[in-house]
Formats: sequence, C-alpha cells, structure tokens
Amino acid sequence: MRHDRITIHRRGPLWILDMGPRAIWDGADMALLRDTLAHVIGVQAARSIAIDMKHVIDVPSGFFGMLYQWAERGVRVGLLHPPLHVQRMLWFRQFLEPTPDPSFYRLVLTPAESVLPDEALPAHTQSATRKPRSSSTT
Repeated sequence: MRHDRITIHRRGPLWILDMGPRAIWDGADMALLRDTLAHVIGVQAARSIAIDMKHVIDVPSGFFGMLYQWAERGVRVGLLHPPLHVQRMLWFRQFLEPTPDPSFYRLVLTPAESVLPDEALPAHTQSATRKPRSSSTT
C-alpha cells in the first residue's frame, strides 16, 4: 500500500512506514509522515507502527516528539534499522530500547535513568546504550 510517497507494509499487527531512499527528511516529509500516521492510526486503526530508517542521514526537529505523542495515546511505536548516528542521539538513547530483533527499537514513555554523553561511549559500541526493560511500556 502507498500513501503518497510513503510505502506501508504490514507484518502481522505491525504497520511499517517506509519513506524510501530519501536520506534527509525536510518539513514536507515530516508533514507527509504526520498525515500518513494520522491516516494509518485514525482510519486504519493501527495500534502498532514502526518507521523504517535504513536510508536516514538527518532526523528533522520534531520527529521524536511526534512519535512520542502517538505513544502517549497508546500506540506502540518503534524504529526499524536506525543508523548508528541516530542511535547516538540523546533523545533516542533516552526513549528507545532494543528488542530481541537487533534491527528494531521500541519507544518507551519513561526516559532512561542515566544516559552517558557520546564521549563516554566505548568506540566499539554498535547500538544504543539503553538496556531492555523487563516490562513492556509500549
């Protein structure tokens, strides 16, 4: 299924939104993503969504906040294939946790208690520093 320039896939109850090969998302891309999420969640009644980020170089301002607002409304939110530089972003490290699937990170509503600055990360770190929780918040 396509919604304008976003490809939508289903994997069981999970709706995956793929922005395609665009590496840098601008304001128009954010508006398109916001409208597509509103359609998929509001009209299609999706309760679990993921954004595929395999091509992303730059995450626009407001992206994480928009996802957090959906999570506050009870939607399970995740990111697929976030590149290492996205995983190192403070917001990512505070509000996304790894899952058993190494390509998928789940958004949680409670921030991590302690997040190390980038300089304190070991050079060999290949994923977010947050440890999975025993209970699932979203």
